[in-house]
Amino acid sequence: MTQQRNNYFKLVAVIVDVAYLVISKYIKEKILGSDSFESFLNKEKHKLVHIYETSPCCECRILSINGEKLISKKQLHMLYKSDEGNQIRDHKEYTGSKLTRICICKYSAKAHIDVRVVDITLANYIIQKCGKQGLGIDNWIEQIKDVRNEIFHRSDIQEMTNDIFDRKWSKLEGSIMGIAKEIGSAYPVEIEQMIMQTKKLTIVDDYMLKYEIICRDYWRNKCIEFERAQHKMIEEKAASLHRTMPKWFSRSMEEDCQKTMRRIETFNTMVDNINVMINIFGIWENLEMFDATEQVKEDVKRIHIPVVMQLDIPTSWDKTKVFEAIDGFRLNGTTDMNIRIKAISIEDITMYAEVAERVLCNIHKLRSEINKLMSTMLSEAEINTTEHAEFGVNLKIPDRSEVYIRGLESLGQCQDTYGSLLIPVMLDKLPITVKSNITRENGNDDWTLGNLRKAIQREISIQEASTNESESYDIPTASFHAGIENRPNKENVQDQISVKTNLPVSVTLRHQINIKKSENENLFITSCIKIGNTLVFTDYSNNRLIICNSDGTDIHHIPLSYTPNYTTEIDSNTVAVSCDDRIILIINISTRSIASKINTSDDCYGISYNGNNLYVVIGNRMIHVIDLTGKIIRAIPVPTDRAINDITVDRDRLVCIDLTSIFCFSLDGKLMWKFIKDDIQDLVRVTTDNERNVYVANHNTDTVVVVSDDGQLHRELLTKSDGLDRLFGIYFVKKENILLVCNEVDGKPFLFDVKKK
Repeated sequence: MTQQRNNYFKLVAVIVDVAYLVISKYIKEKILGSDSFESFLNKEKHKLVHIYETSPCCECRILSINGEKLISKKQLHMLYKSDEGNQIRDHKEYTGSKLTRICICKYSAKAHIDVRVVDITLANYIIQKCGKQGLGIDNWIEQIKDVRNEIFHRSDIQEMTNDIFDRKWSKLEGSIMGIAKEIGSAYPVEIEQMIMQTKKLTIVDDYMLKYEIICRDYWRNKCIEFERAQHKMIEEKAASLHRTMPKWFSRSMEEDCQKTMRRIETFNTMVDNINVMINIFGIWENLEMFDATEQVKEDVKRIHIPVVMQLDIPTSWDKTKVFEAIDGFRLNGTTDMNIRIKAISIEDITMYAEVAERVLCNIHKLRSEINKLMSTMLSEAEINTTEHAEFGVNLKIPDRSEVYIRGLESLGQCQDTYGSLLIPVMLDKLPITVKSNITRENGNDDWTLGNLRKAIQREISIQEASTNESESYDIPTASFHAGIENRPNKENVQDQISVKTNLPVSVTLRHQINIKKSENENLFITSCIKIGNTLVFTDYSNNRLIICNSDGTDIHHIPLSYTPNYTTEIDSNTVAVSCDDRIILIINISTRSIASKINTSDDCYGISYNGNNLYVVIGNRMIHVIDLTGKIIRAIPVPTDRAINDITVDRDRLVCIDLTSIFCFSLDGKLMWKFIKDDIQDLVRVTTDNERNVYVANHNTDTVVVVSDDGQLHRELLTKSDGLDRLFGIYFVKKENILLVCNEVDGKPFLFDVKKK
């Protein structure tokens, strides 16, 4: 490649890879604030539609805007979808037969749209029309746009001499750095490095790049096919051995062969009227948070775990369009995405993907990410989501120890290094008797990672061989080495027999309200509370609180800089909200302002206020008692192998839940009782009443179950027939004996009066 061609493509690279990145970040940080791009586009629709539409519109009656045709229809449709059915007839005006006023109600922002889809022209007008006026920003973007237009329309790239290149590069570099400095003080350092790296690029010819992509995709698909064939071969061998040698091949090898394909979790998510059933295959350990040293915790933050995803779509859907939509994610994917598609097979829509560890270890985050991915896929594949349909997403997770190893290797760690990190973690998970046995067999406690794994597997085989087959509640399994119980013990079974179902509580509907300001809003409500006459909801999708009166009037929003998960009342004007990024926000809902922030040591989930302190679920494993300054008063460990998600504190006891169990503790951490029931598989929220009865929201079955204060009585209180659809939030108002219940997406919460029979 000649120097002139090299100069040309370096300019293209710095525009596409660096300038676009900086401009989109400026929009996100300085214009969107806490809004999602979708919410912003809907809010600013009147201004932005008129950079294409020149006729007055229905909203111009309130605020007139002179429209200019500055962009193409195609560019407008990058931001908004158009549905003629949403137009309101009375909004249009005609003079004779000529349309003189249009209705822009037909436009709505594309679902889950990312700011990175905008080109420089669109970005320029978004900043001009919706941002703060600044001469510097306008000039810098205009200069970038001018250089882009010059080089993209250049007829002969051989004319890009070194002198011309240096002038244009200097112009681009100055403009990009100017915008970067407006974003933050540390950001320009990062961008300057990117610019320098781009200038040092070695450009390859287009056909060589295409050849490399084809080869890479071919071998990734081959890897998927090979893995599928290997599983089939192992299963066939396992079945054959079981038939010929049932005495020796009764559990251990069969379970070992099958463990990676066992379905361990099933849940669903809705995209309009499309029901997406998600099946996860693997072993339970893969869905739990990493319980390791701080050094390992710091390392795994950046890990993306390899998974295989397979879509089971209706036969009426166009498989080619679905494939093309997903392949678009693959081609346009960025390193910061939580789900990254690496390769896809068109035959059965099987994908090799990578999922962020923090998402894969949290069912609710995983549900949200899959919902966003499938929403975009359905839109791009032109699937009619107003018609009811069901399809499946099957997700296969690899063995957990392999996840550790692959993740640490991806961070540049060799076995000598990561072995020293993982060995203490694995030893800590072993029962004492197993640890003693393998240490005695080894002769000392000096382990390599490979030797430790072999010793554990050997001990499992010994334990299984010595187990009496009739003792069905005490059989070590492939997950034995991690200390996981995947069968109930006899004591738990006895507890279940004693549980009764005649709890004397009943409910009547007081009223249902609508908290959506418009039907186009896409909500994801994760928690709710009632304070006096005020209702507060956390909207996970749009990074905000939704506030309204108890009759659904006076709806307003408090935008947040973090993604909210759970909330609790502090006083009549103040709430605490646990958020992603290890942040608790103390928010004054009267002034709609952030009073303070508390940083937590790990991800924070359920939160409850009691006795001037916050009780917070930390890292799904521990409950921290924190004062309002952020000082940790004490920590309460929770005795469960599964992830704790929500908590409520009631006088001298606290109640918390994982997906399948309810735990009741004294405030000093002593377990008082535990409730388990086979058909409870997806608990998401918990609350208590004045009698200390416990109410839980079961997302999978859309039911509210109430359990007595001693864990002995229970009954279903609300079901789908009461209007529950993708149930998520639940809150008992003790002063009024009211139960507030909200679904995940429909924006229509219920208030029920609760009475004792």
